[in-house]
Amino acid sequence: MHNVNTLALVAESLGVQPSALENALSYKTKLVKKELCTVFLDSDGASDNRNDLAKTLYSLLFAWLNEHINQRLCRDDFNTFIGLFDLPSPQNMTGRSNSLDQFCINFANERLHHFVQQRLFELHVNEYQSEGISKHVPPPSPISYFDNSECI
Repeated sequence: MHNVNTLALVAESLGVQPSALENALSYKTKLVKKELCTVFLDSDGASDNRNDLAKTLYSLLFAWLNEHINQRLCRDDFNTFIGLFDLPSPQNMTGRSNSLDQFCINFANERLHHFVQQRLFELHVNEYQSEGISKHVPPPSPISYFDNSECI
C-alpha cells in the first residue's frame, strides 16, 4: 500500500478497519476444487480491485440518491416522482442489471444522438438563412424526427 493515510481515511469513511480494507484491495480469494485459495495481487490486480470498489460505491450512492430524492418529493403525491429509465444497449448484453456505468454510457449516447440530429436536421437551415441562401433556394421541407432533448 503506497499511501496509508489515504487508506485510513477511506477505511474510516466506510466504517471498516484499515487492515480489512487493505486486505480486500490486496488479496483475492477464489474457490478452486471446493477449496478457498487466497492469492496476493500484483499492483494491476490491486488497482482493478480499487476501481471495482469505487464503481460499486458510486453505484450504491447513485441508487441511494435516487431513492432519497423520491422519498422527499413523493411523500403524498407521485406526480413529483423521479424515474430513471435505462434500457440495455449493445454494450450491455450480459443479462445483468444495468449499472451506473451503463447509465452514463447511455446518457452520453443520447447526448451524442441529439447533437447529430440537431446538426443534420436543424442547424443547416439556420446556416442557409444567415448566409442569405434561403432567398435563392426554396427551404427544404421539414424533416420530422424524435427530439430527445426533453429526455436528456
